[in-house]
Amino acid sequence: MLQAAKERVRREHKTAGRVVSELLRQALTACHAGGSVAEPKALYGFHPFAATGRLVTNEQMNELRGDDAY
Repeated sequence: MLQAAKERVRREHKTAGRVVSELLRQALTACHAGGSVAEPKALYGFHPFAATGRLVTNEQMNELRGDDAY
């Protein structure tokens, strides 16, 4: 699997982190045969959200946690 990921990095001119993130997102939001995105299944009590294409910044996370120290 690592070799396949490295080949995709080379072929698509992307970073390894981006390729791995894309592969994980695809696995967690596997498509149904009809082409619609499946609702991610709960894993260890954690219900993941479907990808929206928006990034969450550290500042937003700190604000939600109430961390003013950062």
